[in-house]
Amino acid sequence: LQRIIFIFSRGDIPEAILCFESAVQRDSKHVRAWQFLGRAQAENDKDDLAIAALNGAIKADPGNLDALLNLAVSYTNDFHKDKALDTLVQW
Repeated sequence: LQRIIFIFSRGDIPEAILCFESAVQRDSKHVRAWQFLGRAQAENDKDDLAIAALNGAIKADPGNLDALLNLAVSYTNDFHKDKALDTLVQW
């Protein structure tokens, strides 16, 4: 996962997304892979896909505060005000 995070951090978002997707396909409970997939999708202006990925992270770890906060941001960006507020309360 560290190599994929490096790819993401250097700005190769499409490649990072493919790698994170592969990681969650191999292990659907890999919280960090879901979380970084969500962040990468959000960076790629795909908030609907970010929401799906971040929900995957939260399903695997309901107490993941970083994923909850990023999910609230993606809900806001995707004009889901009520879901954003509910997520912030949960956070």
